[in-house]
Amino acid sequence: MQGTLNHRPHGRAARLAALLMLAFAAPLAFAQGTVSSAPQPPQITSPTPGSRLPDPSRITIRGTASNLATGTVKVQMSHVKNGRRVSDKSVSKGIGPDRSGNWSVTMDLPKAQRGWQDVRYTITASVRWKNEHNQPHISDAWSPTVTFDVYPQSQPEPLPVAPGPPVIQTPTPGTLLKREGNFRVTGTGTPGNTIDVRTELIYATEGNPTYEHKNSSAGIKATIDRSGNWTVTTSAPGYTEPGYVNARVVIAARERHQEDQSLASHETLREVSIEVPPRREPTQAEKVRAAILVDRPEELAMAESRMGKMDPNLVAAALRPQPRITEPQSGASVDDKLAISGSAAPGSRLQVKVTQALDSLRPRDGKRTPARTTDLGTFTSKANSKGEWKINPVALPDIAPRSAVITISVGELDAPGGSSAPHTIKVRQQGH
Repeated sequence: MQGTLNHRPHGRAARLAALLMLAFAAPLAFAQGTVSSAPQPPQITSPTPGSRLPDPSRITIRGTASNLATGTVKVQMSHVKNGRRVSDKSVSKGIGPDRSGNWSVTMDLPKAQRGWQDVRYTITASVRWKNEHNQPHISDAWSPTVTFDVYPQSQPEPLPVAPGPPVIQTPTPGTLLKREGNFRVTGTGTPGNTIDVRTELIYATEGNPTYEHKNSSAGIKATIDRSGNWTVTTSAPGYTEPGYVNARVVIAARERHQEDQSLASHETLREVSIEVPPRREPTQAEKVRAAILVDRPEELAMAESRMGKMDPNLVAAALRPQPRITEPQSGASVDDKLAISGSAAPGSRLQVKVTQALDSLRPRDGKRTPARTTDLGTFTSKANSKGEWKINPVALPDIAPRSAVITISVGELDAPGGSSAPHTIKVRQQGH
């Protein structure tokens, strides 16, 4: 019987005893301070390496580790700048496994800026043993680090860049523009962007065909519509004149980005010809205009060589102020006392004429009374030293119940070169 008692247990009982010894050995050894090496690294189960995060603003990281350990998980954002990867903001949180060894943390992600390239988030995690009582034989070494990269669902929107040059569709090459008036310029570009269109008139003269003059216009803006089309109405910056050689208009179109107007394309150029009137003898009006505009000897010499020596009397007549009626205003309504005044060259003698055109009236018997014109008088006046003149009020005949048109004209007597062209206005007289 004694020998039977000394036998070791066998079978199922022996295996159960061994498992119980192992279950209590690790925590007992930890509690007694005999752990001298770092714990195993944590395992990250979500997200997986290389995956794309579903939420652009938050990240949830899950994993496992020893329930006797504590640690930290960190998310570092980075992007590529000028060919090199640079680190940006980072966030981190502590790891606290539960009794089953599971842990999870949720963090707000750093916000990537527009224009950043190849944004990624590097996740790192590490743990060490808990040592609540600062026991000297429990290692405080960190476990090896777990690290891998994950990516946002989509990369940040790129920064705006200068658009490509727009397309000019019309006018087409070979078009001959009219000398006067506006013309349309049409084309295509990027919807929402702005188009700047300017024109330049280039020409030489028969006297110096190798030198080209250039007149430029201010730009006209338009917005490219949703279909990518644009239209502007513009004109040549000046008129061609007889004697111009190789006259043409250069149309320049530039596209600007809708978000940043400083981001502009290269100009698209379109060159078309423009009409040049045939050479002819200058009219008196053109000579007068040239006399007024010329104020430098070299310009006067050029004008004389182009259209001949001007008559001094013609120059004096062109520079002399012409008589004008300033009161009443053209188209105004007047009563039975008509006051007339105006401006002219100081000291000039003036002749004023007034007529009345009576409207027809349909009386009760159905017959129309013929319209008639009445001469209300011719008057003279003299402009004072300030160039002001007036005449005594003109009494208008009663026309009730009819109405009339009053015509007033003024001309200068003894003007250089003969009488001046009259200045004429019309006003309306209402019957009472």
